Amino acid sequence: DQSWSLTDVQFRYQGRFKETMLQRGLALVALMASLVMSSFAHADVDWGHFKARFLMADGRIIDTGNNNVSHTEGQGFGMLFALAGNDRESFDKMWTWTNTHLKNPKNGLFYWRYNPVAPDPVEDKNDASDGDVLIAWALLKAGEKWGDPAYFKASDAITNAVIKHTVID
Repeated sequence: DQSWSLTDVQFRYQGRFKETMLQRGLALVALMASLVMSSFAHADVDWGHFKARFLMADGRIIDTGNNNVSHTEGQGFGMLFALAGNDRESFDKMWTWTNTHLKNPKNGLFYWRYNPVAPDPVEDKNDASDGDVLIAWALLKAGEKWGDPAYFKASDAITNAVIKHTVID
């Protein structure tokens, strides 16, 4: 005979709800990225063309349709595309640029938008969880592909930050 309080039930429900929503969110981002990756693999546009058009020498992916600003989603997708093209040098440039210019040192997430011509290139200090998840996923896949534990460590840190700072209990 175990008695349950309303608080116990709410806690258990909320915990499962939080876990389920996080899993669904991560699955949706992974599905979206998989679809983009598969269409990228079969498109007329190859990694070399994407790289030449959108990747700056410093590792920043530019949004040419939006005044050459950069977004975490673009960085994450660029990293995934570099993985598909087996271009570790470009992957590392994108990761270094992202980690240097977009990472919020207070919470380990990434500022969602970078505008190189603004007085403060990161005017909006918020993150976008889809971009955070794409970056974490790209790092996880890089760890699997290239066997470098530093990628796994970075991916785990971002994943934990997403759970800690963007999932409501």
